[in-house]
Amino acid sequence: MGYVDGEVYYTFHAELTEEDFEKMKNVKMVIFDQIFNFPIDKIPDNIISIEFCYFSHFNHPVDSLPSKLESLTLGPCFNHPLDFLPSSLKMLKIQDGIFNYKIDNLPDNLEYLDLGINYRLPIKKFPTNLKTFKIPLSYNSTLKYIPRTLEKLYVPYQFRDAKSVGGKNFGEIKNYFKNNWEFY
Repeated sequence: MGYVDGEVYYTFHAELTEEDFEKMKNVKMVIFDQIFNFPIDKIPDNIISIEFCYFSHFNHPVDSLPSKLESLTLGPCFNHPLDFLPSSLKMLKIQDGIFNYKIDNLPDNLEYLDLGINYRLPIKKFPTNLKTFKIPLSYNSTLKYIPRTLEKLYVPYQFRDAKSVGGKNFGEIKNYFKNNWEFY
């Protein structure tokens, strides 16, 4: 059971009920608390943003998300493939945790990608409209391809003295992004 506050529906750690789904029909965003760990395959199509709290325990597949979803923030316990995200998705953030599946099938409309700090798998294909990418702190694979659409690149602070980042010459990255990159 949860409650509505303006355009946001806040949930608690109980499984969602028909009453919850009915309340969600009048909002745009759903925020799940940290203890929530139930399937979310019946969320109505009017929801454009789903967010799990930073210490969220949620770890279920997300294969049936709302078709109009634009923003998805997953918690640190999430570890399932992301092969069936809606084409409307523009922002994907996976909070620092255990996620470790290939991401070669993300929607082309995705503009913002943050995989947390522990992601290590090689990235072979970026979404064609990606504008902002945060390189994971633990990323140790080669970035063979940086999309031309990228406008902002976040680089882990540990790379501040590095000559290369993911196989790319760091000077080349600095030059390419001019002032549109920064350490975190």
